[in-house]
Amino acid sequence: MENFLLQISGLVAVIIAWVFVVTPAICSGIDPKRQTITNATKKSKRVSFIISFGLVFSAIFQSIFALYLIDRFDLSFSNIGILVYLSTNIATMFLAFFHIERHPKLHIFFAIYYFIVSPISYGLIGSSISGSSNHLFELSILMILLYGFGELVLLYKYRGGALAEIWPILLLSIWTMVFTIA
Repeated sequence: MENFLLQISGLVAVIIAWVFVVTPAICSGIDPKRQTITNATKKSKRVSFIISFGLVFSAIFQSIFALYLIDRFDLSFSNIGILVYLSTNIATMFLAFFHIERHPKLHIFFAIYYFIVSPISYGLIGSSISGSSNHLFELSILMILLYGFGELVLLYKYRGGALAEIWPILLLSIWTMVFTIA
């Protein structure tokens, strides 16, 4: 039972991210081609609270999911992929605590860190388990390639709107769901 709860924590994190971060941002009326999710937090305090709540709890459940990955694939806390993965979860929490209005440089730093380092952590975890599961390793490499290509296209076309933030969230959600059922 305990292992099952650790396993579904990744799915819970994905659901929280979509319900409490992406959906409120889009429903707040931002233009996803020109405005970022951060712009949605400027619309109202309620939207800001909901998105911050989603960021914090999604990061907590992703950190719990790291325990499942350690147990399932015989990794350890000293595994570089797990450490980098946990650091991106901490960056996600800091995004909620350091609002763009009060701490713009810190907020931008943690956002950039998350979006650059997250796919790297998934690739490192995928390479750590390449001996036990080639399909998951291949999926991790494919996700990094799709992530990079998609970001280049979206950043070039839309200059960094919410679509450029939602694309990696979508890919990272898929990665998490596949590793949950693996």
